[in-house]
Amino acid sequence: MTAVDAELEARLRATAAQSPEDPARDSSPWDAIARELDAEAREARLRPLVEKLLRDGDAVVRRRAVDALMALGARPSVEALLAAARAAHQWGEQRSDEREPPLRDRMQHALANVAAGSGRERAIAQAIVAIAGPHLPHASTASVLGKWAAERLPLLAARFAADAASEPFFVTAAATVALYRRDELQLLLPRLRPMARPAREALLARLVEDLAVDEARVAAIVEAVALPRPKRAPFTADELRAALGL
Repeated sequence: MTAVDAELEARLRATAAQSPEDPARDSSPWDAIARELDAEAREARLRPLVEKLLRDGDAVVRRRAVDALMALGARPSVEALLAAARAAHQWGEQRSDEREPPLRDRMQHALANVAAGSGRERAIAQAIVAIAGPHLPHASTASVLGKWAAERLPLLAARFAADAASEPFFVTAAATVALYRRDELQLLLPRLRPMARPAREALLARLVEDLAVDEARVAAIVEAVALPRPKRAPFTADELRAALGL
């Protein structure tokens, strides 16, 4: 590491716990530091340091690192995010500020944001589930898990579907399964019966719409993301109602 980079890292660490200099403009104290660098320096100097700080022992520094990668555009840092996520214990209930969500939510959100087109979608879905641990995955991950970890959803539904707070997650996840992983719906939908009736009715409406997509279009959609074509025919509205207990 050069002396200049060491100085930059020291500044990042020293400001991590501070409030942004311009809260109306910035969400992180590191935003102002990033603006001091041109585009080339942000990629060549700042990104490698931020990737390194994802594995820092300080929860505040780790939170700032995730935020900085999101601001920089996290796609080039997929492998760094996955490497940091393997230390799932560092992405738990820790909070950089009592007003902010736990670190596990922020890391799951970051992973979900970089999944599409990364070539590492399955690894990202597995990392999200691992970080969530005994908790329901963050709502921002529902479509990623619906595509790349649909087989995990029935177990999650069995544990969390009765909780009203889980409804947005399961509605999005099930709608994604309907379009991308239709064959997995048969196991998932009965596990969603503990959801409140209005939530199941809203889900039914989405499923009927998604399952009405032309089969040629469905084939094109799933093949575009390298998923297999569904084996079974689309569910009828009556089949969906029965599965959801409506």
